[in-house]
Amino acid sequence: LDKDAVTVKALMELPLDSLEFAENTAGVLSTSYFSNRATKEELVGKTRYELMKENNPHLVETYAKNYNRVNSLFNNEIKSFADSVISKVNDKSNEKLLDANGDYTEYGEYVMELIGKDIAKYAFMKSLAGSSFKTKVLPDGAITYDYDNIKANTNLEDLHIKAHSPEDEAKQLANKIEKGLKGLSGSDIDFVADAISKRIAGTDTASFRLAEALVDRSSLGLDWRLDAAKDVMDQDAVRNEDNDFDDTFNDLIKFWQKGVRTVKTINPHSYIVAEVTDIPDLIRDTTGYDVYPNANNTNIGQKFNGEPDALTKFFNETGITSEAGYSYFYTNLLQVFSPEFECGGTAQMHGVQRHDTFKDRMDLLLQTRGIDYMRNLYTFLDNHDKPRLIHGLALDMGLFHANLLHDYKNFGNNRDKRLDVIRVMSGAKTQSEVPVELRLNVDNNDYFKTVSTRAAAMNKLLMDVLNEDLKGTIPDEDIRLINDALIDLANGNYLGVGTTESLTKIKIKELSSLEDAFNTILTMAEKHGLKLTEAERRQLIEEVVKKANSANLSDYLVQGGLDWKDLPEDIKNHNIEAAKSVLGEKSDYSSYSLYTVQLARLLKDSYIATGKNTAAKDAITAAVKDFAEKYNQHEVVSNSDEFKKIEDPVTAMRKNGYAARDIKLAVSMAVKQAEFKSGRKIANKETIIDNVFKAATEPAAAKASMIMEYLKGLFGIPTMYAGDELGMTGYEEKAKNVYLQNRNALPWTELDEKSLIGGYRKAVMTSMNNTIKDRSNPELHALNDGTPYALDVRTHSKNRDEVMARIAEITKELESKPNDEKLLKERRECIKDLSKIAYMMHSANGDMTISLFNAGDIDHGNRVDYFAKYGLDTDAKRKKFFEDNNIESINPENKYVPIQPKSEVDYIILGAGVAVPVGTIFTNANARDKARYVVKQIGNELGIVKEGGGKIVMDGKTAKNGVMILKHIKNIIFKGANHKTYFNPQYNFVSNPYKQPETVEEGQKLAIISK
Repeated sequence: LDKDAVTVKALMELPLDSLEFAENTAGVLSTSYFSNRATKEELVGKTRYELMKENNPHLVETYAKNYNRVNSLFNNEIKSFADSVISKVNDKSNEKLLDANGDYTEYGEYVMELIGKDIAKYAFMKSLAGSSFKTKVLPDGAITYDYDNIKANTNLEDLHIKAHSPEDEAKQLANKIEKGLKGLSGSDIDFVADAISKRIAGTDTASFRLAEALVDRSSLGLDWRLDAAKDVMDQDAVRNEDNDFDDTFNDLIKFWQKGVRTVKTINPHSYIVAEVTDIPDLIRDTTGYDVYPNANNTNIGQKFNGEPDALTKFFNETGITSEAGYSYFYTNLLQVFSPEFECGGTAQMHGVQRHDTFKDRMDLLLQTRGIDYMRNLYTFLDNHDKPRLIHGLALDMGLFHANLLHDYKNFGNNRDKRLDVIRVMSGAKTQSEVPVELRLNVDNNDYFKTVSTRAAAMNKLLMDVLNEDLKGTIPDEDIRLINDALIDLANGNYLGVGTTESLTKIKIKELSSLEDAFNTILTMAEKHGLKLTEAERRQLIEEVVKKANSANLSDYLVQGGLDWKDLPEDIKNHNIEAAKSVLGEKSDYSSYSLYTVQLARLLKDSYIATGKNTAAKDAITAAVKDFAEKYNQHEVVSNSDEFKKIEDPVTAMRKNGYAARDIKLAVSMAVKQAEFKSGRKIANKETIIDNVFKAATEPAAAKASMIMEYLKGLFGIPTMYAGDELGMTGYEEKAKNVYLQNRNALPWTELDEKSLIGGYRKAVMTSMNNTIKDRSNPELHALNDGTPYALDVRTHSKNRDEVMARIAEITKELESKPNDEKLLKERRECIKDLSKIAYMMHSANGDMTISLFNAGDIDHGNRVDYFAKYGLDTDAKRKKFFEDNNIESINPENKYVPIQPKSEVDYIILGAGVAVPVGTIFTNANARDKARYVVKQIGNELGIVKEGGGKIVMDGKTAKNGVMILKHIKNIIFKGANHKTYFNPQYNFVSNPYKQPETVEEGQKLAIISK
């Protein structure tokens, strides 16, 4: 459904059971639906079907009428339709689904479990979509729908639903569904019956029994994901301090103990993963302490001593296998490559961005969790609730979340983001092209109170791509039209709805540009004796404007509004000193325009800096004063547009709604707006849209592959959500997507490799899929079933603790020598050394993998010129750099695609807790690296070094995407007809939270001991 088709509250009026069509025993148990609903003790652990038989005791009375009404549609209209379909299928089937009494046979029960949801889905969608309903049957019998057409025609207006409340909306929707269900015809029955017959062709009772037996015997059992597992606790009681965290969380554990016990009575091999989020926030609501994940002692005396303790007890006591790893990857691993998607923040050490922010969280899990938990941890960086990976990596998330306003205490706060805003919202390609009014008022809050930073972030990306990457491939006029359209969209102006407001407010030509202002000053100077030829005048204006454009504007910025009211004393004094330098001594400067004063100062200083025509200095100085006096406060304010101080919600939604769209859709909207506004068609617009999307997302796609490489090398189950590989996107809220259209997959039809966009998306998908594919390699099975251990790395003769100590020393030295470039460079290199991190996975049969990570040269920015970063200003230099560092780029011509030079590691330190026999050989999982790596005693340390001497080199060949995976295979894998294999391709899904870490012996003396 489109976001407008049914509001969230209206959906809550309908039965969750109906919306999910059937009890879902192999997917998501949506606990969020039951948030803040009173749960009776005797009902905990019961199935939904059992609750329905008791008239659904959880049902809120407000929703009961509509809920029960729609429930009756399932018991009557949909059941009648389903009975007719099954009867048709039964007539055609070789093995009958129904017996002589009309009851389901064993085969019929299997079939209904398989296709029951499909029948209900068809009925529901046809009932709503009506004439817009288009579908077809695929060769395997699956029914596919024209979702775009259905979505476009099922909004509230098209459904003729005009409600005055959520309850009324749900009632009208139910009426629509009921009417549609009653209109289902014999052709609908035949269509669905034929599809099901094709789908079950060749099956029989025996085949279903075999499948069931395989699932049970392989220990897979039922796969459960408990969505929002904490939401069954009374969070509001904790937040409102009506109850403390300890008691409430303890109730949560008891709830899931019973739920898990019920599931495991059906299949003890069930694999259960829970989504548990925001625990530190809830603890903080009770204790008031700053609960950092590693600070177990922040609330001593409580039952749960911090987040690690609470979650460790949760998983141990409930029997839940593992977790959806939001808390360990979504922020901490993401910060290795990018600002946080949720707030735009970056992790730094002494002002330098760092690339090791996930290590503390990984080590925390090793110290507090069981082996099964770590092996089965879902590892990912996005899902349907979150901003999509490529979308978030492509945008400037710092700007996306920026607070542009300040409180007169720190004018520099987010100034760089305000500079970005005035550039893209004015349509300028560079800062020097930005109107001077905006450049000098970049610290003036009045200009930014209704700006959507989200829309500005989208504009910044798309405008930079159009103006830089595609310059010369698209007609300049088309680029201008699309840029103008992007400004419209960021103002909430689309296809005739909304208006575009200019950021510039002062309507005085003489103050609108550096050229006009200085030309006016020169005219005024003639009254003070200045005489210039026309050629001399033009040359002087040109030189002064050039100097002004290259000047550091920080001392010429307007501090405050266009008036001088209500300013702190220090700011007022600062402004008075600026005015004094132009106007001389005055008893009161409040009648003057601060903008005019700063503009005059800039031009006066720029003129002096040219060193030209010094004889005219007195005349120009006097003219500058005249200029400031003429264009005073009254003149400027009376000739300025009023500032919009408050944004209306509808316009704000349109602005942010544009910014939330998939990048390709945002470009498409801009092209439509450009055509609408200009009244002419843009030639080759589909090619333009595809090229903009490709150029905008290529750097992000490269980073996404790097992230997947990290997930591959870490413990847990690397997960890529459907659509990530296509650049699927959408983001409206800081931590959650609300509207359904941003959870929808992009059209798979766009994977046609013959088209530009199809070939590109196919390449991205292949790159990301190939990354994870290594987890299916039998030689790397330790990544799946091994026991993990944290290792250390020695770089530049220092281990991690020594590097940290050196950073502290440098920071201390910089207090007395803050601009010492040698110290600053060493600190940057030390922080990059911290990004080299290693983990071992050791299997019970003695096989091992070691994952070595490094992203120290990857910039956090979304569009960073890597060619400029490494001085690659010619084709020859780039070619040599790529060859020397074995770099394979998805597009070596795109300077914004991340690349990193090779780096070195002295050796990998196994540590006191890990003992591997000296002489044990490791090889690189990437077969292109022919080197061997051997365990060696180095002083008091046991380490892995490069055989034959030299340092361990990480480059594009040995460590693709910054990850090197070394392997040690104890047993030989024999290939051929009589091969022997030890590899179980399935992950270990057996849940035993009390299981102790394994002790593995290799030879007589090797013992792997948990850290």
